[in-house]
Amino acid sequence: CPTSPGYKEVYIQIEDNRDITYVNLSGYGWVMPENENCNLAEPISEVENQYFTTTGTTTSGTVYPHYLFQDIWFVYTAEADGLLEIDLCGSTFDTRLATYESCESTIELAYNDDDDFCGVESLQSHVSLEVEAGEDYYIQVGGAEDESGVGNITITHRGIGTLQGNIVLANGAGSVEDALITAGNLSANPDQSGFYSINLYEGYYSVSAELTDYDSELEPEVLIQSADTTFVDFIMDKFLDVHLP
Repeated sequence: CPTSPGYKEVYIQIEDNRDITYVNLSGYGWVMPENENCNLAEPISEVENQYFTTTGTTTSGTVYPHYLFQDIWFVYTAEADGLLEIDLCGSTFDTRLATYESCESTIELAYNDDDDFCGVESLQSHVSLEVEAGEDYYIQVGGAEDESGVGNITITHRGIGTLQGNIVLANGAGSVEDALITAGNLSANPDQSGFYSINLYEGYYSVSAELTDYDSELEPEVLIQSADTTFVDFIMDKFLDVHLP
């Protein structure tokens, strides 16, 4: 804990998984954050629950679409195409969060005030946005009106992988091209040979195959990994409507 002159208060951060508790040790504090302006944005990479404070910082002003009080700035450089997720879950004040492609741009790429991602009726923020390899993304962290304090920021980057496979119709006279393959919120139809391919952000997906007059097929918990291909094949049987006497 810092003890040099000019400090006002100090907190201990107690971490239990994603639950953060700040215990006030009155008597000390911290210096003004150096990244309170966009042109002094602090470089940040993938991280979980990195500490920050907005205490004593200035407000960037109304040049931006949403007003973030007593804000600070980070800059993230994407190493690969994918989905960038940012959250301020567990922070001690009512947060706001915005992202931009540069300090000169006043067009938000993403913005959030309160998000249930951090818990039901949470006052903390979360955004997700598509990113391109090599591009910088400026992250503005602040509070609702007159709100500031200590918190933590989590940065997660989900790369892109590929799901591929073949659909085989075991019986019946259906057209394989009419089958629908669904993974997450994306769908695709196979070609005449039954081959399909879908690009997905890395993670776990339930993959289903559906075709009129055929039994639906489901493959749960399919892992998609960045820059890799996962194969899932389906053999579909024609639906038989059996009536018992």
